[in-house]
Amino acid sequence: ALQYASEAMRGFRHVVLQAIRREAHALQFATESIRGSKEVVAEAVRRDASALQYATEAVRGDKDIVMEAIARNGLALQYATEAMRSDAGIAEAAAVTSRRSLALEYTPEELKDGSREDIAAEAVDLL
Repeated sequence: ALQYASEAMRGFRHVVLQAIRREAHALQFATESIRGSKEVVAEAVRRDASALQYATEAVRGDKDIVMEAIARNGLALQYATEAMRSDAGIAEAAAVTSRRSLALEYTPEELKDGSREDIAAEAVDLL
């Protein structure tokens, strides 16, 4: 288990990749530089979208990584940066992939105020 590995071991990309292939949430025990690797985080979110929460802010603000996560589970939107949550395309994608449109809970009010009917329509269609 990565949590018991030395700091040096938790900084080796191949060690962390092996750990997250077994358990995506092992990402939380990786060094900050590894948690800032888009490649490593992408591998983790492919296995469990909620692993996005352990990525650095820069990676949680990367559109490709966020889209990868919400494609698997729209609720991963809650772990994205405010800028990503405010992106209408991302909010709509999250509404499409989340059960019962729960992702709207993490969507900023300005995207839910009725000016973006496409997002609301996607959410309502899922109910």
